[in-house]
Amino acid sequence: MYDVNFSVSDRWDSGFVGQMTVKNQNSSSLDNWTVEVKTPFKIKQIWDAEIISQKGNKYTIGNARWNNEIKPNGKVTFGFVGEGTPGKPQKLGVDGATFDSPSVDSSIISYSNPNLGKELKLNKNYQGRATFYDAGNPAGGKGNSGYDVPPKSELDGVAAINNVQWDGSDASGAFLKVSGPKQRNGEAKPIIVQVTDLLYERADGLDLSAQAFAKVADPVTGIVNIDYQLVGPKDNFKTPYGYTIGQGVVAEGIPDSNPWYAAVRFNNHRYPIESVKLKTDNGSLIPLQRESDNRFVLNRQNNPLYGAQDLVAEDIFGQKITLDNLNITNGSGADVITGEQFDMV
Repeated sequence: MYDVNFSVSDRWDSGFVGQMTVKNQNSSSLDNWTVEVKTPFKIKQIWDAEIISQKGNKYTIGNARWNNEIKPNGKVTFGFVGEGTPGKPQKLGVDGATFDSPSVDSSIISYSNPNLGKELKLNKNYQGRATFYDAGNPAGGKGNSGYDVPPKSELDGVAAINNVQWDGSDASGAFLKVSGPKQRNGEAKPIIVQVTDLLYERADGLDLSAQAFAKVADPVTGIVNIDYQLVGPKDNFKTPYGYTIGQGVVAEGIPDSNPWYAAVRFNNHRYPIESVKLKTDNGSLIPLQRESDNRFVLNRQNNPLYGAQDLVAEDIFGQKITLDNLNITNGSGADVITGEQFDMV
């Protein structure tokens, strides 16, 4: 339910200064609001809002860039210069996108969120806030997932995820479909970003690269409400790192690996990886430990490991693939395209 109030603050022979206040009396936020109204006067000038369309004295008025959201029990006010008699507008109607953010804290900082589960679910819609950061800066671009900074032309494809869904780096490499104000307005299609970093300060939403943020909202807004969900890209999808999903999981070498410290990091996997295990000669499986920087490690202090090994990777849906002949002890930082990929779920 919404309430719209009309008032006059100044008046002269041929016109007046008026204002309308839109109050959101619902339990959900209203994003990208519009007011449809028929007036006995003409609107000659408007501020803190925009006239989207006009047919005679019928107007559709929409939010300005800085007041697109009306929080529950919140309100926005816009003013205008009217020409003619300042009679009460008729046929008031309010529309927009309702938004139930899971945030438990209205601050930009929120360390915990009991309403949000750690593990990402496929095609489940999540809502939260989006901010942006300079992903092109090596200090900020090479984040907690350990991936290199993407080429400048591909920076619109990366993001950091909140501290709940990060889940100890399990979300690293996940692909998320994101929509914001531009998508709700019909200005753009949803974008897909890859999780490459941790948004330490927040328990909801994403910190998008500046380039990705510009595709879902006007950067001047700074913070916007977004919808996002985990997706599994098709084989022809090209990631920010230049590989297509159909080429298979990419094993990134760890330069400080050695026979006593076996380590590897994975990229280009269709879905988040749950676990990695070393397959021994007798067929048994030895788990590798996942570190906070998204590397999988096997310490071999009393039993060094030499040569190529076979690894079994499992995604969050229980799908398993065998990655043959990977040398994770040779101290090489080179990428290896395995040719093996998780199926679509």
